[in-house]
Amino acid sequence: MPGTTSTPSITRGLTTVISNNLALLLILPTLLGGCEQFATLCLKSFTLLLYYSPTQVPIDGISILVKAPLFVLGVFINMKYQQARINIKANWGILVFLSAFILMLIALMCILFVRQDYKLLGKLTYLIIANIAVILMLKKDKGALQTFNKKASYVIAVSIVLAMFYNIITKPDYSEISNITKLTTTIKIKYPHVKLLYCNDKYLFFDRDTTQLSTVDRYEIVPTEKLFLESYNPEKTDAEGKDGNR
Repeated sequence: MPGTTSTPSITRGLTTVISNNLALLLILPTLLGGCEQFATLCLKSFTLLLYYSPTQVPIDGISILVKAPLFVLGVFINMKYQQARINIKANWGILVFLSAFILMLIALMCILFVRQDYKLLGKLTYLIIANIAVILMLKKDKGALQTFNKKASYVIAVSIVLAMFYNIITKPDYSEISNITKLTTTIKIKYPHVKLLYCNDKYLFFDRDTTQLSTVDRYEIVPTEKLFLESYNPEKTDAEGKDGNR
């Protein structure tokens, strides 16, 4: 039927795109992870680049690639909707499912708003807006994207960029890890307004005082080994640092 694309042809097209760009896909996690960590540290302070961790890079890159499909979801939903709209009688089940899915998303957003879970609401809102943006960009550049390979490459590239941006602007819930919670509580004894900004596989980056504007003595860099010690003493760390500078 005109204007429709069968599932087998889509699968074959995606397989072709992946096989043609296999070399790039193998180094992609490293490139993406490197960009993400660089941007994350720079947004805090350029000085923090001294604690850049190359071994963390592939993990960050894989995290981006795992989340990227979330930003392609809207394209598939829109494609299925357009296919079903051509023959409503034959595809009424798909239309009902898509309608129910959209209503569930709206209901979920309302529930999160009522519960004042603004952090999760913000993440969900970003995902929805990003998916809509991908659909609109795909339609806008329709003239330049004539073949399936070009469309697939375009959508994949945009979804990866959006996933990396999502990783940069959102902060993981470190409270799920008991060791980090205990370490943060210990540091709060000396720095009551301390906040964990970021961590890689080698260091944890704390903002000593989130209420101050000055950058002097702003950050506390703690090696991850301290997570597995019985106690961590910021006073002792300061003293060791001063002795080392003499």
